[in-house]
Amino acid sequence: MGETEEDVLEALAMVIIVVLGLIVLIVSIMPSSFTGTSAGAFAVATGISYSISGLSLADEGSMTRYLNGSYDIEIGLEEDSDGPLKNYYIRATAYGKGNPLSPIDKIIFIGDMQLDKDPTKLVNVTYISLTKSYGKPVRIVKTTETRFSDALCKEPTPEKIKDYIQTYSPDKEEQKWIKAIIMTESGYVHCSGSTVGAFGFMQLMEIAARDVGISDRFDPEQNIDGGVRYYRKLVQKYESYDDKYVLAVASYNCGKIGTLVSQNCDAQNIYIGCWEKAVREFTREKECQGSGGKETYNYVDRVKTCVKYYEQNPECYNSPGTGSSCPKSSDCGNW
Repeated sequence: MGETEEDVLEALAMVIIVVLGLIVLIVSIMPSSFTGTSAGAFAVATGISYSISGLSLADEGSMTRYLNGSYDIEIGLEEDSDGPLKNYYIRATAYGKGNPLSPIDKIIFIGDMQLDKDPTKLVNVTYISLTKSYGKPVRIVKTTETRFSDALCKEPTPEKIKDYIQTYSPDKEEQKWIKAIIMTESGYVHCSGSTVGAFGFMQLMEIAARDVGISDRFDPEQNIDGGVRYYRKLVQKYESYDDKYVLAVASYNCGKIGTLVSQNCDAQNIYIGCWEKAVREFTREKECQGSGGKETYNYVDRVKTCVKYYEQNPECYNSPGTGSSCPKSSDCGNW
């Protein structure tokens, strides 16, 4: 059976998507002169551009890209043409601690788009959905706006924080770990975001929030609920280990911990003291180092220090030094 023109265009679209997808993957993992945030913005812009290009060549379809962070996106017409495809540009700006950072240089791509405005500017979005109907250009149909703005984000009262923690983590053994994670992640400041898109008391990522059924991680109650659910899920994952709470803390900070546990504890049947015997040193020397060189290594030590503090002060549901129930500490929070 002979190939139609539509078959050829669809095949070409798939080739473009695969090739550009490999480029994005290589860029995202290779060492470069980009900072972490600008590299993320470059990967986001490139990924969206090849999605638009691929859909432009297809008869119809849809695609949603989750950005795993918050970005300003600008798309505009670079150069008009008489053909079905035109030259567009896209640029992305990452957010750092709730504020937009410097945008990357624009990326040029080909496609056929319906822009409500030229340029179209999408503010502080975490995902973008595209659709292509037969005989029509690609349209942006949905994005979601985050709530980093101080005018929109409000800190809950200490009473509310206590209520949220008690409601979603009533078990005292689990609760002291939750309190310590909140202290280490955000210092009990809800209106705080990271350069990679984490937000809130427990610095919950968009992907993690969706994974545990949370619809609005920018709501303080849902943020704590989601953080507790995610940590509890990790504890259950390491149920076979006597230090499951510690391994869950490490995994909360770095997703690669699961692989390290499998390679260094499961393989050697180490189920007692897995973190100290077989995983901890790897996080200092090889994995989960972060920008500071020993991120997860230090993170776990900080959480364990705060666990001791909340064991000694079980009625404290905030940071040390914030009231009679939360006396000052020379260790927890002093890093």
